[in-house]
Amino acid sequence: MHVTQGAVSQHVAKLETYLGVQLFERSPRGLKLTEKGSRYYAWIADGIESLQEATAAIRAEPAGMHLSVATLNSFAAQWLMPRLSSFQAQHPEVQLRIETSLTPVDLAERNLDCAIRRGPGRWKGLVGEFLFRDVLFPVATVEYARTLDLSRGERIIETVPLLHDPGDPTEWSRWLRAAGCSGTRMNLVHSFTDSLVMLRAVAGGTEGVALISSALVEKELGEGWLVRLFETVI
Repeated sequence: MHVTQGAVSQHVAKLETYLGVQLFERSPRGLKLTEKGSRYYAWIADGIESLQEATAAIRAEPAGMHLSVATLNSFAAQWLMPRLSSFQAQHPEVQLRIETSLTPVDLAERNLDCAIRRGPGRWKGLVGEFLFRDVLFPVATVEYARTLDLSRGERIIETVPLLHDPGDPTEWSRWLRAAGCSGTRMNLVHSFTDSLVMLRAVAGGTEGVALISSALVEKELGEGWLVRLFETVI
């Protein structure tokens, strides 16, 4: 501890005065814990050990910048992860911690540096940084798209099974209205709170059309197994 025996004795005496009990029996042969001293040590031993472990762990962490990011599971998997290797190459000193959640988070309470969310970018007490314009459009597998009479235009969407997000039940009606349809006739079938799970359902052969974020289907459209049905977006 790099302190003298006298200094330790003074600290022990101050602690005994603060607690109002005698912790040690003193004799020419040395110190011995009293009964209350033994009980006190038993109560605080775990805390001292935890302090030692935490100190050792924090010292063992490599030097560098830590960045904690909260975002949606689907966005992390489909947009963020494909760009991670490029980010690491440009910023090798940054260590990322990605936390995924469907619900809004308190950045301060969760000890997070930032969150990526879709929205207007005006959140109370936070600074919003624009990343890109996100749009939604209908997609289906190539196999399922071949079964549709796309010559009927966007109205075909009113007659096919629609996969949807229960968190925003107006998405399909808004898209249909944007496409010039009434937006009142819809065949909503399966619902998914996670767009990544919705994509996996489509890939697994679930019949239907999904209204999906442009940010989440770059790879699938590029590989050609998923097709965008119409140019209308919301």
